[in-house]
Amino acid sequence: MIEQRAKVLKVEENNIWVDTSPQSACGSCNQRNQCSANTFENAFISQRKPLQLPNLISAETGDWIVLGIHENALLQSVALIYLLPVVLMVISAIIGSALNFNDLGVILTALIGLGIGGLISYIFLAPRLSVLTPTPLRLSNQL
Repeated sequence: MIEQRAKVLKVEENNIWVDTSPQSACGSCNQRNQCSANTFENAFISQRKPLQLPNLISAETGDWIVLGIHENALLQSVALIYLLPVVLMVISAIIGSALNFNDLGVILTALIGLGIGGLISYIFLAPRLSVLTPTPLRLSNQL
């Protein structure tokens, strides 16, 4: 189980709104004002949105909780999203080359394979998205 701490922002009926705090070393670095990594990180922090999750652990506003995602579900999804399109792209390029296509033909068949792999990934991943939703496991003071 992959775990991450989050703060409960508000409680509505049987749901909680949580925000995960970024785990960065930039807060303690003396060069954080001159560092481009800090600038890059700050560009994305402002775009974060709170998650709405079921309140399975009776958390209250202001509580720190631990969220979890099953490792196997995450790894399978990553393999499906990234590896399948790339593998189909390589196979398509090999087929295009075996059919004696010119370079442009091989590139086009590779891009078609990549697109088909992306489409297959999307079709198979869409029903599994609920598995990738973090689950509140426990209050963080119950470690």
